[in-house]
Amino acid sequence: MILKLKNFHVDIKRTHGEKVIAYISYWLLHRKPIQIIDNSVSEENEELVILNEKFVLQYIVDFLSKRIQREHVLLREEKGLQNFSKLLLYYLVHRLYNAQSLEMMIIAFFAGQIYENIEKDISEELCYYS
Repeated sequence: MILKLKNFHVDIKRTHGEKVIAYISYWLLHRKPIQIIDNSVSEENEELVILNEKFVLQYIVDFLSKRIQREHVLLREEKGLQNFSKLLLYYLVHRLYNAQSLEMMIIAFFAGQIYENIEKDISEELCYYS
């Protein structure tokens, strides 16, 4: 899909990481490549039903952590970040989404980081989206 977009818009030289993560995440959520063959549902394997969503959550959070170049987002003892992770998992499991909405969520996370006390100001990187 990203290659189609780049071919259509000839002047695009590189793809933003946010877009790549969003489209890969959408593909993983749509295709659900991680599957459990065991049909028995019990309390032990109830979490396996949302295994693809949990994997995508970790994939996105890992990307967010690498971009802000600090410790892993979920290792920080901040209630807001933990709530963000829970809300994102809920969104991936129970809400309708597409690649564009996932991309916007990632961009919005970084926009919120501009107003935090971080070592690296990423506001210049967000200018591409204006």
